[in-house]
Amino acid sequence: MGEQSGNIARNPSLAAGLPQGVPATTINRQCGSSQQAAAFAAQGVMAGGYDVVIAAGVESMSAVPLGSSRPATLGQRNAARYPEGLVHQGISAELVAARWKLDREELDAYSAESHRRAAATAAAGGFAGEIVSVPTAGLQTMCEAGGMANATILERL
Repeated sequence: MGEQSGNIARNPSLAAGLPQGVPATTINRQCGSSQQAAAFAAQGVMAGGYDVVIAAGVESMSAVPLGSSRPATLGQRNAARYPEGLVHQGISAELVAARWKLDREELDAYSAESHRRAAATAAAGGFAGEIVSVPTAGLQTMCEAGGMANATILERL
């Protein structure tokens, strides 16, 4: 909707002066859109389909209200599965806290204590069989709408 509607990827490619024959694809995976664009770009290059690719993200959470790009209905099957609808993470966290009568200070204290204990146990070698080094630089994960997420591992060649 609004500033993020249509094939928004086409606008900057034309504004940059690229030839009109250069295609552009818009990907909407909420917060993970630019990460998914980079993954698709890399796959296209590896497959030999592209020589040069520009991948970027343009999501602006402050310009487009939450839920404005969501369809009016979830569809019959999803509506039956989620009769109260799907909610965003912030609202979901508030609903869980309200249901179990948890307050922010309690949760923050619990989280801080949990992290303190985990760090102390790790420093003492208590997780030696559970924490392993991954011989790569830069794993990135990104949450997305509807319980989705993607992950990317970058490798310097």
